[in-house]
Amino acid sequence: MENSLQGLFKEDFQFAESVIVQKEEISGLEDSLVERLLKQRIPASDLSGLRLISESLRGIGEYATDVAEIVLDLTVPRSVEQRVAA
Repeated sequence: MENSLQGLFKEDFQFAESVIVQKEEISGLEDSLVERLLKQRIPASDLSGLRLISESLRGIGEYATDVAEIVLDLTVPRSVEQRVAA
């Protein structure tokens, strides 16, 4: 989330794009975490708490991606202009 907000304040297309890539990588880690937790036979009460934390972190990642997409929308015209001028 911090990276996406930095991208917003800097209006940095590349930075925002990297946030979206990081979100995709983190999603894979979440899937691996859930798999590992299920294999370890953790008590249901502990598992539900860990799952809730995992889902909350995923939600934060989705919000960060939303902010990054806004940055992309705001900066695409400028990025295209810079590429055409070069």
